[in-house]
Amino acid sequence: MANSEQTKRALADGLRLALKKREYGDITVADITDCSGMSRNTFYYHFRDKEELVDWVFQTDLKPVIRAAEKSANWTELLGMVLDVAEKNREFYAEVLTSQGYASFSTCLIDAGRHVAARILAETRGTSQTDRELQLTARFYAHAVIGVVIDWVRGDVEFEPEELIALIEARITGAESRRP
Repeated sequence: MANSEQTKRALADGLRLALKKREYGDITVADITDCSGMSRNTFYYHFRDKEELVDWVFQTDLKPVIRAAEKSANWTELLGMVLDVAEKNREFYAEVLTSQGYASFSTCLIDAGRHVAARILAETRGTSQTDRELQLTARFYAHAVIGVVIDWVRGDVEFEPEELIALIEARITGAESRRP
């Protein structure tokens, strides 16, 4: 493959294919290259190890979400985008997040979510909080929401994406406490 991006995608596809045969912890670089039709040299030209490949997959899959967060998308749209990405590759994410990839995945999303939450909190809650308090509150919401997303990917939370978004929104806005 002539293009570096195409090669990385082929290696990522090789990892996905290898995950259908073995658990993440048991997969070797040789398994990935066998499944992708690439050489070990090609793998190591692009990635240090399989963890770096997983990080690249996370970054690549989440680019649209991060771009949307930078362009002032609201949090329910962002959450819908995250769930869509995760649902399209649920087997991959469930296996990798269970095995090792939690930190990289959550860091990407928490950073994007924190910025969106801070902007929304500043708009909706006025200036009663100091900037430090607002950042802490935004971080709290980002961690909570991303933690639920990770549980959903792993299958620990069983809701359809739209229902999950509505339930999270109700908890964030306090709507569940105002029900009759």
